[in-house]
Amino acid sequence: MIKIEALKNYIVPFCGNKRILPYGDLIISDGESRKTVKIKDEGEKQYITFNRKKYYVRNAGSLYSPKFVIVGSIEDVAERLTEAGYKYEIQSEKALRVYFKDKTGEYTQISICDDKREDFYMISGKVQSLNEWIDYKIENWRNLL
Repeated sequence: MIKIEALKNYIVPFCGNKRILPYGDLIISDGESRKTVKIKDEGEKQYITFNRKKYYVRNAGSLYSPKFVIVGSIEDVAERLTEAGYKYEIQSEKALRVYFKDKTGEYTQISICDDKREDFYMISGKVQSLNEWIDYKIENWRNLL
């Protein structure tokens, strides 16, 4: 499992630049080796190449306070749940617990599954879209109020 350690040479493009998305260099580690890689653009997506594999990345922070995460990693799920206002606890590299907002102590287990479709995870024993699950839970929570 690779991990983003740091961001360096971060540039927000202005006029006269060939790029439209902010970019820079990421320091990546897989536990054995450490390497500096450049963020590349592919349309509206950004990716890095590490050990001959392509990993998509996204900025989970803001434009001037960036926090890049690897799309599909447990850190990406955690950042998306934080944006939706959920509390979570990371269990391992492939699983986390999401606590409900009603403070009852109940939780849902979310884990990375082998389904390679983007945005699909194992949620409560079923393969589901994370965005649809968050939207469904927010609607149900509003109906309870």
